[in-house]
Amino acid sequence: MINTILFGSDFSEEADEAFEYAITIAHKMEASVTLYHSIEEMYDFATRSQRIIDKEIEEISKRFENQIKEIRKQPKYRDIHLDYKIDVGRTVANIEKAASEVGADLIVMGYQNNEEDSGSLKRMLYGNITSEVILTSDVPVLAVPSGSKEYDFKNIIFASDYNATELEIIESLVALAEEFSSSIEIVHVDEEETKEAQKAFQAFREKVNTSVTNFHFVYTHLTGKDFAKEISEYSQSKNADLIVMGRKKRSFLRYIFSMGEAKELTFCKSAPLLVIPVKE
Repeated sequence: MINTILFGSDFSEEADEAFEYAITIAHKMEASVTLYHSIEEMYDFATRSQRIIDKEIEEISKRFENQIKEIRKQPKYRDIHLDYKIDVGRTVANIEKAASEVGADLIVMGYQNNEEDSGSLKRMLYGNITSEVILTSDVPVLAVPSGSKEYDFKNIIFASDYNATELEIIESLVALAEEFSSSIEIVHVDEEETKEAQKAFQAFREKVNTSVTNFHFVYTHLTGKDFAKEISEYSQSKNADLIVMGRKKRSFLRYIFSMGEAKELTFCKSAPLLVIPVKE
């Protein structure tokens, strides 16, 4: 259940688009939203006067207050509890600390999705704040690519590796799906079609259906040498509105980073990516 959302903003166009997702989820789930900005601590931080920092905090506070005021003009959002928080320091550490302080169940952030980057997940997840938060956060992170406009998650795809710990993720997805009237498709990829693979597929399907009896899931078993590529292409073919992945010791994301240029992913071109940390 999502009760509190931390929305990380750098006041970019991508952040504005991500905020629409944050506020839509809050409306559906009856959650509160804390707008958050971290003033990055530079190497010459010690030389910056407190007066300059205070002025920056004042300007950011005004921007957040205006943003909240604009949202309040929309009747359907008037009942959402909105506040904001500003810190100074290292951004990634501050975001994680703020998430803990406000008791966030979800962090929402945007990222630039340049056409020249082909929507590459590898490039999206390397060398920027959103990627660092995804890789280290104890809280689920929704990464929203620029250009995303489908605020209703009608078609959710969950990339599964048939791990028992995923049941908790699936149960949380059901709560989200029920609010958005969404379908959930559980997709798994094996390198080749074998009797063992079919048995594992059937066993996991039975386990899910036994654990979650109040929701109809669609199951898809794909075959291919490259798990990431298969999930990518299938998600695009199904026009997924949301792609969900578990993050277990960063194994899958590390796999993505190790891929060569020819294998870079393209599945975060338009659909948001929800990464949920899972236990071993």
